[in-house]
Amino acid sequence: LLGVTGASTYSWMPSTSLSNATAANPYAFPATNTTYIVLGTDIWGCKDTDSIFVEVLPAPIAQAWGGATICADSSIQLFASGGSSYLWSPANLFQDPTLQNPIATLSSTSDLVVTVFAANGCDNQDTVSVTVTPTPTVEAYGGGLVCLGRETTLLAIADGSIVWSTGDTMRHTHVYTDTSTYYTVVSFENDCPSKPDTVFVTIDDQLPIAAFHATPDSGWIPLTTTFYNQSQGASTYEWTFGDGHVSNEFEPVHTFADTGRFNVQLIAYNANGCPDTAYQKVIVGADFTIWVPNAFTPNGDGDNDYFNTPWIGVKEFHIMIYDRWGMLIYESYNPDFQWYGVFKGTGCQEGVYTYVIDARGYLSEKVRKAGTVTLMR
Repeated sequence: LLGVTGASTYSWMPSTSLSNATAANPYAFPATNTTYIVLGTDIWGCKDTDSIFVEVLPAPIAQAWGGATICADSSIQLFASGGSSYLWSPANLFQDPTLQNPIATLSSTSDLVVTVFAANGCDNQDTVSVTVTPTPTVEAYGGGLVCLGRETTLLAIADGSIVWSTGDTMRHTHVYTDTSTYYTVVSFENDCPSKPDTVFVTIDDQLPIAAFHATPDSGWIPLTTTFYNQSQGASTYEWTFGDGHVSNEFEPVHTFADTGRFNVQLIAYNANGCPDTAYQKVIVGADFTIWVPNAFTPNGDGDNDYFNTPWIGVKEFHIMIYDRWGMLIYESYNPDFQWYGVFKGTGCQEGVYTYVIDARGYLSEKVRKAGTVTLMR
């Protein structure tokens, strides 16, 4: 700011770097050392001149750096050079805005300005930009009450990638636990983590025990059977009788109207819906019945290893088995026989064998059944 007194009008030279060349107190903006001359004229037209020398001091070269992309509400160190003291703004974002290399904590993308002061009193500014990635969100669903020994599915809804406390990175994760447990999930976007969300899985370890007894469990059609419920810790029940009929009674009475071997199933549930299952077979025949399979596999795997003929109501029984040349290779009078495909201690070859069964029920004449059975190893 220049100043002059003693006249009524003024004219400054050079005028190019002045805010107003005819003002008594103009602002000067010289780029180099400059002598300003002012011509003053009073009210009578008398003139006089004076001059003032303005020395231009060098401004500091302000440099700021360290900008980067960071996560919301995280800290970053910024750097500056070129002066003897510094002032960063906005000051509220810095731990100490007067440090040359301060720490800033940001919640949104910002332009940070540093004012660099030189020892000669001159200052300059530079700006550094910091990009802030917004905090991603995640919501966890699932959990709740789970029956002991059962798997449950947890779900995470998030914009970015996720990771569960189990290490699984799938949005749908299947967990199995025998103790009540917290599960935590965090989402990531541009390597920035969300605040964690948590679900709690509560294990119901008071499982019911399903049990029942069928009386009678065999007989002739129509067979009426009472199912005595011996379950423990259960409150509701689902019965499936194997003939297309079901019941939710505690102890149902059911009539089987057809012959067969019926696998009766009871599912018992406790108050939380946790199940247990029990089974029992009911065999229903017409006077007497013999069921003859058409193949067996005596290979020692524990499944279908022998040939037998399940029966009901048989009083007398005789079976003979022949090879393809008509030689008798097996014979039994026991209706519960089990032939493992062996003749004189040696396993028979694969092939088709002929059987002849003579049997009598308690109420009927003797009946002969003949057919073939295939031995496969």
